[in-house]
Amino acid sequence: MAYKIKIITIREANFDISLTDVKTMMSLYGELISTKSGRPHVEYEVLKRAAIILLVTAWESFIEHMIVQEFENRLHNAKNPKDVQTAFNSFTASWSSKIVSKNIKPNELDALTGDGWKMLLLNMCRKEISSFNSPNYDNIDRLFKKYFDASAEQILKVPGYNKMWIRTNLNILINYRGNLVHRGKQVFGVSKGVPKQKVVKSIRVISGCVKSIEKYFKRLNQ
Repeated sequence: MAYKIKIITIREANFDISLTDVKTMMSLYGELISTKSGRPHVEYEVLKRAAIILLVTAWESFIEHMIVQEFENRLHNAKNPKDVQTAFNSFTASWSSKIVSKNIKPNELDALTGDGWKMLLLNMCRKEISSFNSPNYDNIDRLFKKYFDASAEQILKVPGYNKMWIRTNLNILINYRGNLVHRGKQVFGVSKGVPKQKVVKSIRVISGCVKSIEKYFKRLNQ
């Protein structure tokens, strides 16, 4: 019998580890409420809040590593700036403003010789990603278009869900995480918390997006 071995990237493996932690939190929550009768103790709600926050943090980390890694791969294979035209246009636009303001040193131009332009573009990407903190659909779409000349609609294809569902639910989840981080328990009333089904749905959304991204780039890199 032939066995099919699944090869995953380090970024995907790291996401899977975080996802296991999220599922462990939910399993623990289920065990805790099963031992009590009546309404679940309000203190147990911290597990569902933490699950949402960790899930989105794992998604954010995955996106950051994926964009830098895949753009670096793309630059490696590029023969000239036309192969990464959109990213190069963005870079030259920023340099144009530096030239106009005379805020560029003569020796900086040396970096454009040979393959130096590749490192300049990679540094641009790394700098932008270092300040990336809102992995919603619209921000991801902008980054995909800039660094891969592909839209989020082309890459985020989760089986069973249409593009509008993915966009809407991903944006809702990121906003929801923001509220949990900044307002915590204040987001809810005294007797309410994060609905269990919302956590389950969020895991499905994010996991599906991660798998679709990995599938896209594996096919692209073949």
